[in-house]
Amino acid sequence: MATYYEILKVEFNATQKEIRDAYVKLIKQYHPDIFPDKVEANKQTQLINEAYATLKDTVKRFEYDSKLQLEGKTQKENNANQTHYSDNEAEEVQHFQCDICGKKDSSLRVTLFIYVFSFFYVTMKKGWGKILCNKCRIKYAILWNLELWFLGWWSIYGFFYTIEALFKNIKGGIQPEENNSSLLSILAYDFYLNRNYDEAYNAISSSLKYKYTKEAKDFQDYLFQFTDKHRKTTLKGRIFSINPLFFTVPSLILTIALTIFLFSITSHNSTSAYTDYYSNQKYNAPTNQNYSFKIPEIQPSKQFENPVEFNEPELPLPKNGKVKYFTKKKAIAPLKIDTKYSDNYYLKLEEIHSQKTIMTIFIRGGQSVNVDVPLGSYYLKYAVGDKWYGEKFHFGPYTSYYKALDEFIFEIQGEQVLGYTLELYKQAGGNLREGIINVNEF
Repeated sequence: MATYYEILKVEFNATQKEIRDAYVKLIKQYHPDIFPDKVEANKQTQLINEAYATLKDTVKRFEYDSKLQLEGKTQKENNANQTHYSDNEAEEVQHFQCDICGKKDSSLRVTLFIYVFSFFYVTMKKGWGKILCNKCRIKYAILWNLELWFLGWWSIYGFFYTIEALFKNIKGGIQPEENNSSLLSILAYDFYLNRNYDEAYNAISSSLKYKYTKEAKDFQDYLFQFTDKHRKTTLKGRIFSINPLFFTVPSLILTIALTIFLFSITSHNSTSAYTDYYSNQKYNAPTNQNYSFKIPEIQPSKQFENPVEFNEPELPLPKNGKVKYFTKKKAIAPLKIDTKYSDNYYLKLEEIHSQKTIMTIFIRGGQSVNVDVPLGSYYLKYAVGDKWYGEKFHFGPYTSYYKALDEFIFEIQGEQVLGYTLELYKQAGGNLREGIINVNEF
């Protein structure tokens, strides 16, 4: 039977992007409206969706990869579950060991640790999986949780992912039941062939905890007669059999203390102005930067060569002062916009350096709007018209588009947040310089 990688036609080590691209390509190829054989198209689509559902998920893919590894390395793993055994058997068995230290004992487990890196708007959640002995599993539970504590918290999603990952790693990582049941069965049979009956008994007993089968239970009963019933566990063995929780919690407490210490140093060296940077209550908000301009004559928009051909339905005017933000920056700087005439306005604030739209504002003719703007330097663009046809067509074929030639800088000076007042109506001495632009520039 083909593997999920073969179904999607990607390599075993394919990236998530490569898997996604392959999935999209195949789904299009086997679409029932395109592929001539409808039955085959439905069958292939089902297989492709099943494969993608597993490989796109970090944990499910790790479990699947581990299962492939176990099945691919030995075709004889079911021998561990036979009811008849012979010391002279010479079956070939795959010899697994810890991927880190090379140790081979009954504590080996297929283990996945989760790590998270986040910084403002970037959050990355990935898995790190190996076959590990108990000692290495505890060691890496501590190391990954220390890294989580430093790198995982610093975004909204990162905070919740980190909480989840910390608890999973503390318990010794994710240990897939099906994979570890197979691994321990193979180990038990391998130890048995090498006459290491104690480890064989421990391995098959652990396998039964993951998945109970009658064959495995019969094998356990058979091995019991060879085990040392009076064996004693060494102090070292008892220490490293302890749940990672007992090692990880002290390391987290130490990390928390260090984090608090670093934040206290940063806070001590910061000025009060920086500490209260985003607090509206700490600043006066004058709007003494006034701009006014003469309303140009409305001209047909270059968006449509022939306005007669425009047949889009007219839509209700949005609510006066309707604002859309396209940034997570906190809006604290004041912007007041006054109008007098019947024409409506659709304004955009565009960040100067990135040229990204930060916010849009709709102002009905003859009304005023007071809004808050994130700190920064922006260009102001605006569309002017009468009837509203939505954010794509604006005011239809007779929309006029303009761009203010002056930069609008919303900033803090001393203890004041500086903002603007725009008077969008005809008056003597208007000081807002603007230029006509086309819809593509808008």
